Amino acid sequence: MTLTTIHFRDNKFQNFTKLIAALSKLVNLRNIDASFNMFNGKIPEYAFRRHQSLTFINLRNNKFNFIEQKSFGSLSKLQYLDLSNNRIKMVSSGAFYALKTLTTLSFVGNSLLHQGEFEMSNYQLNNFSSLTTLTLGSRAFQNIGLPNSPHLESLHIANGQLPCCVKLFRENVRLEYLTLLEIQNVDFISHNEMGAIVNTDVINVQPRQCLRFLRLPNNNFKHLNFTSLNEFQNLEELLLTNNQLSFIHGVPNKLNKLASLDLSSNLITVLSPEIVTLLPSLRSLKVYDNPFDCTCKMKPFTDWLRKDQNVNVYHGGTRRKQNTCSLPRAQYGVSIDLIELGLECNLVFMISLPLTCFIVVVVIIAALVKRFHWRTHLAYFLFKLRPGGYNLQINDEEQAQNKKYDAFVVYNQHDSDWVIHELVPHLENIDPPNFKLCIHERDFIPGNDIFENVLDSIEQSKKTMLILSPDFAASEWCYFETRMVHRCLIEEKRDIIIMVSLKRIPDDEMPRILRNILLIKNYLEWPENEIGRKLFWEKLKVALRSDCKAKRVPDL
Repeated sequence: MTLTTIHFRDNKFQNFTKLIAALSKLVNLRNIDASFNMFNGKIPEYAFRRHQSLTFINLRNNKFNFIEQKSFGSLSKLQYLDLSNNRIKMVSSGAFYALKTLTTLSFVGNSLLHQGEFEMSNYQLNNFSSLTTLTLGSRAFQNIGLPNSPHLESLHIANGQLPCCVKLFRENVRLEYLTLLEIQNVDFISHNEMGAIVNTDVINVQPRQCLRFLRLPNNNFKHLNFTSLNEFQNLEELLLTNNQLSFIHGVPNKLNKLASLDLSSNLITVLSPEIVTLLPSLRSLKVYDNPFDCTCKMKPFTDWLRKDQNVNVYHGGTRRKQNTCSLPRAQYGVSIDLIELGLECNLVFMISLPLTCFIVVVVIIAALVKRFHWRTHLAYFLFKLRPGGYNLQINDEEQAQNKKYDAFVVYNQHDSDWVIHELVPHLENIDPPNFKLCIHERDFIPGNDIFENVLDSIEQSKKTMLILSPDFAASEWCYFETRMVHRCLIEEKRDIIIMVSLKRIPDDEMPRILRNILLIKNYLEWPENEIGRKLFWEKLKVALRSDCKAKRVPDL
Protein backbone atom coordinates (compact mmCIF):
# COMPACT_ATOMS: atom_id res chain seq x y z
CA MET A 1 0.00 0.00 0.00
CA THR A 2 1.31 3.45 -0.93
CA LEU A 3 0.90 6.31 1.56
CA THR A 4 -0.49 9.37 -0.21
CA THR A 5 -1.88 11.53 2.64
CA ILE A 6 -0.27 12.53 5.94
CA HIS A 7 -1.49 14.89 8.67
CA PHE A 8 0.62 16.62 11.36
CA ARG A 9 -2.11 19.08 12.32
CA ASP A 10 -2.27 20.55 15.85
CA ASN A 11 1.13 19.48 17.16
CA LYS A 12 4.11 21.44 18.44
CA PHE A 13 6.67 20.57 15.77
CA GLN A 14 9.29 23.29 15.30
CA ASN A 15 11.90 22.03 12.83
CA PHE A 16 10.32 21.89 9.39
CA THR A 17 13.51 20.75 7.62
CA LYS A 18 13.85 17.67 9.83
CA LEU A 19 10.21 16.77 9.36
CA ILE A 20 10.44 16.88 5.57
CA ALA A 21 13.70 14.88 5.69
CA ALA A 22 11.93 12.20 7.74
CA LEU A 23 9.38 11.91 4.95
CA SER A 24 11.94 11.66 2.19
CA LYS A 25 11.11 8.04 1.34
CA LEU A 26 7.39 8.76 0.92
CA VAL A 27 7.83 9.79 -2.68
CA ASN A 28 4.17 9.19 -3.56
CA LEU A 29 2.75 11.70 -1.10
CA ARG A 30 -0.02 13.82 -2.55
CA ASN A 31 -1.39 15.61 0.51
CA ILE A 32 0.45 17.15 3.49
CA ASP A 33 -1.35 18.96 6.31
CA ALA A 34 1.15 20.48 8.78
CA SER A 35 -1.03 23.34 9.94
CA PHE A 36 -1.29 24.64 13.52
CA ASN A 37 2.25 23.77 14.54
CA MET A 38 5.22 25.89 15.62
CA PHE A 39 7.43 25.72 12.52
CA ASN A 40 9.54 28.87 12.29
CA GLY A 41 12.24 30.42 10.18
CA LYS A 42 12.32 29.92 6.43
CA ILE A 43 10.94 27.42 3.98
CA PRO A 44 14.19 26.27 2.32
CA GLU A 45 14.79 25.89 -1.40
CA TYR A 46 13.51 22.67 -2.92
CA ALA A 47 12.07 21.64 0.44
CA PHE A 48 9.75 19.23 -1.32
CA ARG A 49 12.14 17.99 -4.03
CA ARG A 50 11.46 14.31 -3.11
CA HIS A 51 7.69 14.82 -3.16
CA GLN A 52 7.04 16.00 -6.68
CA SER A 53 3.59 14.34 -6.74
CA LEU A 54 2.20 16.69 -4.09
CA THR A 55 -1.11 18.36 -5.02
CA PHE A 56 -2.10 19.69 -1.56
CA ILE A 57 0.00 21.54 1.08
CA ASN A 58 -1.48 23.20 4.18
CA LEU A 59 1.04 25.20 6.28
CA ARG A 60 -1.35 27.70 7.85
CA ASN A 61 -1.02 28.94 11.44
CA ASN A 62 2.72 28.40 11.88
CA LYS A 63 5.56 30.88 12.39
CA PHE A 64 7.34 30.87 9.02
CA ASN A 65 8.87 34.27 8.21
CA PHE A 66 10.69 33.81 4.91
CA ILE A 67 10.13 31.97 1.61
CA GLU A 68 13.27 31.10 -0.38
CA GLN A 69 13.54 31.68 -4.10
CA LYS A 70 12.78 28.06 -5.02
CA SER A 71 10.99 26.81 -1.89
CA PHE A 72 8.34 25.22 -4.08
CA GLY A 73 10.52 24.79 -7.14
CA SER A 74 9.87 21.09 -7.71
CA LEU A 75 6.10 21.09 -7.30
CA SER A 76 4.81 21.25 -10.85
CA LYS A 77 1.63 19.34 -9.89
CA LEU A 78 0.63 21.36 -6.82
CA GLN A 79 -2.99 22.58 -6.85
CA TYR A 80 -3.61 23.84 -3.28
CA LEU A 81 -1.25 25.93 -1.11
CA ASP A 82 -2.26 27.55 2.21
CA LEU A 83 0.34 29.85 3.83
CA SER A 84 -2.13 31.95 5.81
CA ASN A 85 -1.59 33.21 9.37
CA ASN A 86 2.19 32.87 9.47
CA ARG A 87 4.77 35.62 10.04
CA ILE A 88 6.05 35.85 6.49
CA LYS A 89 7.81 39.18 5.94
CA MET A 90 9.61 38.44 2.71
CA VAL A 91 9.04 36.32 -0.38
CA SER A 92 12.01 35.85 -2.70
CA SER A 93 11.52 36.52 -6.38
CA GLY A 94 10.67 33.29 -8.18
CA ALA A 95 9.37 31.51 -5.08
CA PHE A 96 6.17 30.49 -6.84
CA TYR A 97 7.59 30.23 -10.34
CA ALA A 98 6.98 26.48 -10.80
CA LEU A 99 3.38 26.47 -9.54
CA LYS A 100 1.70 26.65 -12.91
CA THR A 101 -1.03 24.13 -11.98
CA LEU A 102 -1.95 25.88 -8.71
CA THR A 103 -5.71 26.55 -8.41
CA THR A 104 -5.99 27.75 -4.78
CA LEU A 105 -3.60 30.03 -2.86
CA SER A 106 -4.21 31.54 0.58
CA PHE A 107 -1.73 34.19 1.80
CA VAL A 108 -3.81 36.14 4.32
CA GLY A 109 -2.62 37.01 7.82
CA ASN A 110 1.09 37.57 7.17
CA SER A 111 3.38 40.53 7.80
CA LEU A 112 4.81 41.55 4.44
CA LEU A 113 6.82 44.74 4.88
CA HIS A 114 7.88 47.05 2.08
CA GLN A 115 8.72 50.65 1.55
CA GLY A 116 6.80 51.11 -1.66
CA GLU A 117 3.78 49.32 -3.04
CA PHE A 118 2.92 45.65 -2.57
CA GLU A 119 2.94 44.42 -6.16
CA MET A 120 2.26 40.73 -6.35
CA SER A 121 3.97 40.41 -9.71
CA ASN A 122 7.27 41.04 -7.90
CA TYR A 123 6.70 37.67 -6.30
CA GLN A 124 6.10 35.96 -9.63
CA LEU A 125 2.35 35.46 -9.17
CA ASN A 126 1.93 36.21 -12.84
CA ASN A 127 2.68 32.56 -13.64
CA PHE A 128 -0.54 31.35 -12.02
CA SER A 129 -2.34 30.63 -15.25
CA SER A 130 -4.60 28.02 -13.56
CA LEU A 131 -5.41 29.96 -10.38
CA THR A 132 -9.15 30.02 -9.53
CA THR A 133 -9.19 31.01 -5.83
CA LEU A 134 -6.87 33.58 -4.23
CA THR A 135 -6.91 34.88 -0.63
CA LEU A 136 -4.63 37.82 0.21
CA GLY A 137 -4.02 39.98 3.24
CA SER A 138 -1.29 42.17 4.66
CA ARG A 139 -0.71 45.30 6.71
CA ALA A 140 -0.67 47.35 3.55
CA PHE A 141 -1.35 46.48 -0.06
CA GLN A 142 -2.19 48.23 -3.27
CA ASN A 143 -1.95 47.75 -7.03
CA ILE A 144 -2.39 43.98 -7.01
CA GLY A 145 -1.21 42.78 -10.40
CA LEU A 146 -2.81 39.60 -11.72
CA PRO A 147 -2.41 39.96 -15.48
CA ASN A 148 -1.91 36.25 -16.12
CA SER A 149 -4.62 34.76 -13.93
CA PRO A 150 -7.29 34.47 -16.60
CA HIS A 151 -9.31 31.79 -14.77
CA LEU A 152 -9.54 33.46 -11.37
CA GLU A 153 -13.08 32.92 -10.01
CA SER A 154 -12.85 33.86 -6.30
CA LEU A 155 -10.76 36.66 -4.82
CA HIS A 156 -10.68 37.23 -1.04
CA ILE A 157 -8.84 40.22 0.46
CA ALA A 158 -8.68 40.76 4.21
CA ASN A 159 -6.90 42.50 7.08
CA GLY A 160 -5.20 45.34 5.27
CA GLN A 161 -5.04 49.07 4.77
CA LEU A 162 -5.63 50.98 1.57
CA PRO A 163 -4.15 54.49 1.52
CA CYS A 164 -6.27 57.38 0.29
CA CYS A 165 -6.97 57.58 -3.45
CA VAL A 166 -4.99 54.39 -4.24
CA LYS A 167 -6.46 51.81 -6.59
CA LEU A 168 -6.76 48.23 -5.46
CA PHE A 169 -6.02 46.80 -8.91
CA ARG A 170 -3.80 47.92 -11.75
CA GLU A 171 -5.39 49.49 -14.79
CA ASN A 172 -4.86 46.49 -17.06
CA VAL A 173 -6.47 43.90 -14.78
CA ARG A 174 -9.26 42.00 -16.53
CA LEU A 175 -10.70 39.10 -14.58
CA GLU A 176 -13.02 37.57 -17.14
CA TYR A 177 -14.18 34.68 -14.91
CA LEU A 178 -14.26 36.41 -11.51
CA THR A 179 -17.64 35.62 -9.90
CA LEU A 180 -16.86 36.19 -6.19
CA LEU A 181 -15.09 39.21 -4.69
CA GLU A 182 -14.80 39.41 -0.90
CA ILE A 183 -13.07 42.27 0.93
CA GLN A 184 -13.20 42.37 4.72
CA ASN A 185 -11.42 44.08 7.61
CA VAL A 186 -9.79 46.55 5.23
CA ASP A 187 -9.25 50.16 6.28
CA PHE A 188 -10.14 52.26 3.23
CA ILE A 189 -8.52 55.42 4.54
CA SER A 190 -10.61 58.56 3.80
CA HIS A 191 -13.30 56.42 2.14
CA ASN A 192 -16.56 55.81 3.96
CA GLU A 193 -18.93 55.96 0.97
CA MET A 194 -19.33 52.46 -0.42
CA GLY A 195 -20.28 53.87 -3.81
CA ALA A 196 -16.85 55.44 -4.11
CA ILE A 197 -15.22 52.12 -3.24
CA VAL A 198 -16.99 50.02 -5.87
CA ASN A 199 -16.57 52.65 -8.57
CA THR A 200 -13.58 52.54 -10.86
CA ASP A 201 -11.43 54.80 -8.68
CA VAL A 202 -10.79 52.04 -6.11
CA ILE A 203 -12.14 48.57 -6.93
CA ASN A 204 -11.57 48.90 -10.64
CA VAL A 205 -12.12 45.23 -11.46
CA GLN A 206 -13.21 44.57 -15.03
CA PRO A 207 -15.44 43.33 -16.52
CA ARG A 208 -18.14 44.01 -13.93
CA GLN A 209 -20.83 41.98 -15.66
CA CYS A 210 -19.28 38.66 -14.56
CA LEU A 211 -19.30 39.31 -10.82
CA ARG A 212 -22.07 37.34 -9.06
CA PHE A 213 -21.07 37.56 -5.38
CA LEU A 214 -19.83 40.77 -3.75
CA ARG A 215 -19.01 40.53 -0.03
CA LEU A 216 -17.73 43.59 1.82
CA PRO A 217 -18.11 42.93 5.57
CA ASN A 218 -16.23 44.71 8.38
CA ASN A 219 -14.92 47.65 6.36
CA ASN A 220 -16.40 50.59 8.33
CA PHE A 221 -18.50 51.86 5.41
CA LYS A 222 -20.92 54.57 6.56
CA HIS A 223 -22.99 55.23 3.42
CA LEU A 224 -24.39 53.11 0.59
CA ASN A 225 -25.44 54.43 -2.81
CA PHE A 226 -27.26 51.63 -4.61
CA THR A 227 -26.98 53.43 -7.94
CA SER A 228 -23.22 52.81 -7.91
CA LEU A 229 -23.87 49.05 -8.01
CA ASN A 230 -25.98 49.04 -11.15
CA GLU A 231 -23.00 48.08 -13.32
CA PHE A 232 -22.89 44.69 -11.58
CA GLN A 233 -25.92 43.50 -13.52
CA ASN A 234 -25.39 39.78 -12.80
CA LEU A 235 -24.90 40.24 -9.06
CA GLU A 236 -26.74 37.55 -7.06
CA GLU A 237 -25.44 38.20 -3.54
CA LEU A 238 -24.48 41.45 -1.80
CA LEU A 239 -23.13 41.14 1.75
CA LEU A 240 -22.48 44.31 3.75
CA THR A 241 -22.77 43.03 7.32
CA ASN A 242 -20.81 44.52 10.23
CA ASN A 243 -20.12 47.91 8.70
CA GLN A 244 -21.33 51.29 9.99
CA LEU A 245 -23.95 51.96 7.34
CA SER A 246 -26.44 54.55 8.51
CA PHE A 247 -27.49 56.18 5.25
CA ILE A 248 -28.80 54.24 2.23
CA HIS A 249 -29.93 55.98 -0.93
CA GLY A 250 -29.95 55.53 -4.69
CA VAL A 251 -32.04 53.26 -6.90
CA PRO A 252 -30.94 49.65 -7.62
CA ASN A 253 -32.88 49.54 -10.89
CA LYS A 254 -30.50 47.24 -12.79
CA LEU A 255 -29.79 44.55 -10.17
CA ASN A 256 -32.44 42.24 -11.58
CA LYS A 257 -30.66 39.04 -10.48
CA LEU A 258 -29.85 40.00 -6.89
CA ALA A 259 -31.34 37.24 -4.71
CA SER A 260 -29.61 37.79 -1.35
CA LEU A 261 -29.02 41.11 0.44
CA ASP A 262 -27.34 41.26 3.87
CA LEU A 263 -27.41 44.64 5.67
CA SER A 264 -27.28 43.17 9.18
CA SER A 265 -25.24 44.59 12.07
CA ASN A 266 -25.01 48.17 10.84
CA LEU A 267 -26.37 51.50 12.13
CA ILE A 268 -29.48 51.71 9.93
CA THR A 269 -32.42 53.46 11.60
CA VAL A 270 -34.90 53.62 8.70
CA LEU A 271 -35.34 51.43 5.60
CA SER A 272 -37.29 52.31 2.48
CA PRO A 273 -39.33 49.54 0.81
CA GLU A 274 -38.11 50.83 -2.58
CA ILE A 275 -34.78 49.19 -1.85
CA VAL A 276 -36.35 45.74 -1.98
CA THR A 277 -39.33 46.28 -4.29
CA LEU A 278 -36.96 47.25 -7.12
CA LEU A 279 -35.11 43.93 -6.75
CA PRO A 280 -37.41 41.47 -8.56
CA SER A 281 -35.31 38.36 -7.79
CA LEU A 282 -34.74 39.10 -4.08
CA ARG A 283 -35.52 36.09 -1.89
CA SER A 284 -33.35 36.63 1.20
CA LEU A 285 -33.05 39.84 3.25
CA LYS A 286 -31.07 40.22 6.47
CA VAL A 287 -31.48 43.50 8.36
CA TYR A 288 -31.26 42.32 11.97
CA ASP A 289 -29.06 43.99 14.61
CA ASN A 290 -29.79 47.54 13.40
CA PRO A 291 -31.06 50.35 15.70
CA PHE A 292 -34.41 50.85 13.95
CA ASP A 293 -36.38 54.01 14.69
CA CYS A 294 -39.92 52.62 14.75
CA THR A 295 -41.74 55.89 14.13
CA CYS A 296 -43.83 56.85 11.13
CA LYS A 297 -40.73 56.90 8.93
CA MET A 298 -40.63 53.08 9.19
CA LYS A 299 -44.30 52.57 8.29
CA PRO A 300 -43.78 51.99 4.52
CA PHE A 301 -41.23 49.28 5.28
CA THR A 302 -43.30 47.59 8.00
CA ASP A 303 -46.33 47.63 5.68
CA TRP A 304 -44.26 45.89 3.01
CA LEU A 305 -42.97 43.43 5.60
CA ARG A 306 -46.50 42.31 6.42
CA LYS A 307 -47.69 42.02 2.83
CA ASP A 308 -44.73 40.49 0.96
CA GLN A 309 -44.71 36.69 0.91
CA ASN A 310 -41.79 36.15 -1.48
CA VAL A 311 -38.85 37.57 0.49
CA ASN A 312 -37.56 35.66 3.50
CA VAL A 313 -36.65 38.26 6.13
CA TYR A 314 -34.29 36.57 8.58
CA HIS A 315 -34.33 37.15 12.32
CA GLY A 316 -31.02 37.05 14.16
CA GLY A 317 -30.07 33.97 16.13
CA THR A 318 -29.66 35.77 19.47
CA ARG A 319 -31.83 38.18 21.43
CA ARG A 320 -29.42 41.05 20.72
CA LYS A 321 -29.29 40.38 17.01
CA GLN A 322 -32.93 40.57 16.01
CA ASN A 323 -35.24 42.72 13.89
CA THR A 324 -36.30 44.90 16.81
CA CYS A 325 -36.91 48.57 17.51
CA SER A 326 -34.45 50.75 19.40
CA LEU A 327 -36.58 53.92 19.30
CA PRO A 328 -38.91 55.24 20.53
CA ARG A 329 -38.33 54.01 24.05
CA ALA A 330 -41.85 52.60 24.36
CA GLN A 331 -41.18 50.28 21.40
CA TYR A 332 -37.70 49.16 22.51
CA GLY A 333 -37.19 45.45 21.87
CA VAL A 334 -40.45 45.03 19.93
CA SER A 335 -40.15 43.13 16.65
CA ILE A 336 -40.54 45.46 13.67
CA ASP A 337 -43.12 43.16 12.06
CA LEU A 338 -45.38 43.46 15.13
CA ILE A 339 -45.43 47.21 15.67
CA GLU A 340 -48.60 49.08 14.76
CA LEU A 341 -48.01 52.29 12.81
CA GLY A 342 -51.42 53.24 11.52
CA LEU A 343 -53.74 56.17 11.92
CA GLU A 344 -51.36 58.25 14.02
CA CYS A 345 -48.85 58.33 11.16
CA ASN A 346 -51.50 59.52 8.72
CA LEU A 347 -52.52 62.28 11.13
CA VAL A 348 -48.92 63.41 11.50
CA PHE A 349 -48.67 63.56 7.73
CA MET A 350 -51.87 65.51 7.32
CA ILE A 351 -51.04 68.01 10.07
CA SER A 352 -47.78 68.74 8.28
CA LEU A 353 -49.53 69.82 5.08
CA PRO A 354 -49.16 73.51 4.15
CA LEU A 355 -51.78 75.89 5.49
CA THR A 356 -52.73 76.72 1.89
CA CYS A 357 -54.33 73.25 1.71
CA PHE A 358 -56.21 73.69 4.98
CA ILE A 359 -59.69 73.29 3.50
CA VAL A 360 -58.71 70.13 1.62
CA VAL A 361 -57.11 68.73 4.77
CA VAL A 362 -60.26 69.39 6.82
CA VAL A 363 -62.37 67.55 4.24
CA ILE A 364 -59.98 64.61 4.17
CA ILE A 365 -59.84 64.39 7.96
CA ALA A 366 -63.61 64.53 8.22
CA ALA A 367 -63.97 61.75 5.65
CA LEU A 368 -61.37 59.60 7.39
CA VAL A 369 -62.94 60.11 10.82
CA LYS A 370 -66.32 59.12 9.44
CA ARG A 371 -65.01 56.08 7.61
CA PHE A 372 -62.59 54.89 10.30
CA HIS A 373 -64.58 55.87 13.34
CA TRP A 374 -64.23 52.39 14.75
CA ARG A 375 -60.42 52.50 14.35
CA THR A 376 -60.31 55.61 16.53
CA HIS A 377 -62.31 53.83 19.19
CA LEU A 378 -60.05 50.78 18.90
CA ALA A 379 -56.93 52.85 19.40
CA TYR A 380 -58.54 54.39 22.49
CA PHE A 381 -59.43 51.05 24.02
CA LEU A 382 -56.03 49.54 23.21
CA PHE A 383 -54.55 52.56 24.96
CA LYS A 384 -56.71 51.82 27.99
CA LEU A 385 -55.41 48.25 27.93
CA ARG A 386 -51.81 49.38 28.30
CA PRO A 387 -49.96 48.36 31.51
CA GLY A 388 -51.38 50.46 34.35
CA GLY A 389 -54.39 51.52 32.25
CA TYR A 390 -57.67 49.62 31.96
CA ASN A 391 -57.97 47.33 34.97
CA LEU A 392 -59.13 44.19 33.14
CA GLN A 393 -59.29 40.98 35.15
CA ILE A 394 -59.61 38.02 32.84
CA ASN A 395 -59.31 34.90 34.95
CA ASP A 396 -58.36 35.70 38.48
CA GLU A 397 -58.64 32.26 40.08
CA GLU A 398 -60.65 33.56 43.03
CA GLN A 399 -63.21 35.18 40.70
CA ALA A 400 -63.34 32.46 38.02
CA GLN A 401 -66.43 30.84 39.53
CA ASN A 402 -68.28 34.17 39.55
CA LYS A 403 -67.99 34.78 35.83
CA LYS A 404 -71.31 35.31 34.08
CA TYR A 405 -70.36 33.27 30.99
CA ASP A 406 -68.36 30.13 30.35
CA ALA A 407 -67.16 31.48 26.99
CA PHE A 408 -67.38 34.57 24.83
CA VAL A 409 -67.83 33.43 21.19
CA VAL A 410 -66.06 35.48 18.47
CA TYR A 411 -67.31 34.68 14.95
CA ASN A 412 -68.14 36.20 11.59
CA GLN A 413 -71.74 36.96 10.67
CA HIS A 414 -71.56 34.46 7.78
CA ASP A 415 -70.98 31.68 10.34
CA SER A 416 -73.85 32.71 12.63
CA ASP A 417 -76.10 29.91 11.33
CA TRP A 418 -73.65 27.28 12.64
CA VAL A 419 -73.22 29.14 15.92
CA ILE A 420 -76.98 29.51 16.55
CA HIS A 421 -78.10 26.07 15.33
CA GLU A 422 -75.15 23.88 16.28
CA LEU A 423 -72.89 25.44 18.90
CA VAL A 424 -75.50 27.01 21.20
CA PRO A 425 -77.89 24.03 21.32
CA HIS A 426 -75.14 21.47 21.99
CA LEU A 427 -73.47 23.46 24.75
CA GLU A 428 -76.42 25.18 26.38
CA ASN A 429 -79.37 22.82 25.92
CA ILE A 430 -78.28 19.25 25.12
CA ASP A 431 -76.83 16.99 27.82
CA PRO A 432 -75.33 18.28 31.07
CA PRO A 433 -73.18 19.99 32.02
CA ASN A 434 -74.86 22.98 30.42
CA PHE A 435 -72.67 25.96 29.56
CA LYS A 436 -73.57 29.61 29.26
CA LEU A 437 -72.21 31.28 26.12
CA CYS A 438 -71.93 34.99 25.34
CA ILE A 439 -73.27 35.54 21.79
CA HIS A 440 -73.08 39.12 20.55
CA GLU A 441 -76.36 38.88 18.62
CA ARG A 442 -78.15 37.85 21.81
CA ASP A 443 -76.19 39.09 24.80
CA PHE A 444 -74.66 42.45 23.90
CA ILE A 445 -76.38 45.33 25.70
CA PRO A 446 -78.26 47.50 23.17
CA GLY A 447 -77.08 51.11 23.09
CA ASN A 448 -73.65 50.40 24.59
CA ASP A 449 -70.54 51.12 22.57
CA ILE A 450 -69.44 48.03 20.62
CA PHE A 451 -65.96 48.15 22.14
CA GLU A 452 -67.36 48.38 25.66
CA ASN A 453 -69.54 45.35 24.90
CA VAL A 454 -66.52 43.36 23.66
CA LEU A 455 -64.37 44.25 26.66
CA ASP A 456 -67.21 43.50 29.10
CA SER A 457 -67.82 40.14 27.42
CA ILE A 458 -64.13 39.19 27.69
CA GLU A 459 -64.02 40.21 31.32
CA GLN A 460 -67.23 38.40 32.25
CA SER A 461 -66.25 35.14 30.49
CA LYS A 462 -64.01 32.33 31.67
CA LYS A 463 -62.89 31.55 28.12
CA THR A 464 -62.89 33.18 24.68
CA MET A 465 -63.81 30.93 21.73
CA LEU A 466 -62.66 31.87 18.20
CA ILE A 467 -64.70 30.30 15.34
CA LEU A 468 -62.18 30.24 12.46
CA SER A 469 -63.16 30.38 8.80
CA PRO A 470 -62.11 32.30 5.66
CA ASP A 471 -64.85 34.84 6.47
CA PHE A 472 -63.37 35.22 9.96
CA ALA A 473 -59.90 35.85 8.48
CA ALA A 474 -61.26 38.44 6.05
CA SER A 475 -63.27 40.30 8.66
CA GLU A 476 -61.67 43.41 10.13
CA TRP A 477 -64.03 43.21 13.11
CA CYS A 478 -62.95 39.65 13.90
CA TYR A 479 -59.33 40.66 13.44
CA PHE A 480 -59.61 43.48 15.94
CA GLU A 481 -61.61 41.38 18.40
CA THR A 482 -58.75 38.87 18.23
CA ARG A 483 -56.29 41.70 18.75
CA MET A 484 -58.18 42.90 21.79
CA VAL A 485 -58.31 39.38 23.27
CA HIS A 486 -54.60 38.91 22.71
CA ARG A 487 -53.75 42.33 24.13
CA CYS A 488 -55.73 41.51 27.24
CA LEU A 489 -53.94 38.16 27.60
CA ILE A 490 -50.54 39.85 27.71
CA GLU A 491 -51.45 41.31 31.10
CA GLU A 492 -52.63 38.06 32.71
CA LYS A 493 -50.50 35.57 30.74
CA ARG A 494 -53.28 32.93 30.92
CA ASP A 495 -54.49 30.41 28.40
CA ILE A 496 -58.17 31.33 27.91
CA ILE A 497 -58.42 30.97 24.12
CA ILE A 498 -60.30 28.03 22.55
CA MET A 499 -59.94 27.78 18.78
CA VAL A 500 -62.50 26.00 16.58
CA SER A 501 -61.70 25.57 12.88
CA LEU A 502 -65.07 25.58 11.14
CA LYS A 503 -63.59 25.93 7.65
CA ARG A 504 -59.91 25.82 6.66
CA ILE A 505 -58.26 29.21 6.11
CA PRO A 506 -55.82 29.29 3.15
CA ASP A 507 -52.26 30.13 4.19
CA ASP A 508 -52.12 33.27 2.04
CA GLU A 509 -55.26 34.63 3.75
CA MET A 510 -54.16 33.93 7.32
CA PRO A 511 -53.60 37.17 9.34
CA ARG A 512 -50.17 37.36 10.99
CA ILE A 513 -51.49 37.54 14.56
CA LEU A 514 -53.73 34.48 13.99
CA ARG A 515 -50.80 32.58 12.47
CA ASN A 516 -48.67 33.39 15.50
CA ILE A 517 -51.38 32.16 17.90
CA LEU A 518 -51.79 28.93 15.90
CA LEU A 519 -48.08 28.24 16.30
CA ILE A 520 -48.56 27.78 20.05
CA LYS A 521 -52.23 26.73 20.28
CA ASN A 522 -54.03 23.55 19.26
CA TYR A 523 -57.45 23.85 17.70
CA LEU A 524 -60.57 21.69 17.29
CA GLU A 525 -61.67 21.00 13.73
CA TRP A 526 -65.36 20.63 12.84
CA PRO A 527 -65.68 17.16 11.28
CA GLU A 528 -67.86 16.09 8.38
CA ASN A 529 -69.23 12.83 9.86
CA GLU A 530 -71.52 12.24 12.81
CA ILE A 531 -69.09 9.99 14.73
CA GLY A 532 -66.40 12.65 14.51
CA ARG A 533 -68.85 15.34 15.64
CA LYS A 534 -69.71 13.42 18.80
CA LEU A 535 -66.03 13.32 19.73
CA PHE A 536 -65.74 17.02 18.76
CA TRP A 537 -68.40 18.05 21.28
CA GLU A 538 -66.79 15.98 24.03
CA LYS A 539 -63.38 17.61 23.41
CA LEU A 540 -64.92 21.09 23.30
CA LYS A 541 -66.62 20.54 26.66
CA VAL A 542 -63.34 19.34 28.16
CA ALA A 543 -61.67 22.52 26.89
CA LEU A 544 -64.37 24.68 28.41
CA ARG A 545 -63.93 22.96 31.78
CA SER A 546 -60.10 23.10 31.71
CA ASP A 547 -58.07 25.13 34.18
CA CYS A 548 -56.90 28.46 32.77
CA LYS A 549 -53.56 28.00 34.51
CA ALA A 550 -52.71 24.98 32.41
CA LYS A 551 -50.66 27.00 29.93
CA ARG A 552 -49.12 30.41 29.75
CA VAL A 553 -49.82 32.58 26.75
CA PRO A 554 -46.62 34.27 25.54
CA ASP A 555 -46.37 37.88 24.46
CA LEU A 556 -46.28 37.43 20.69
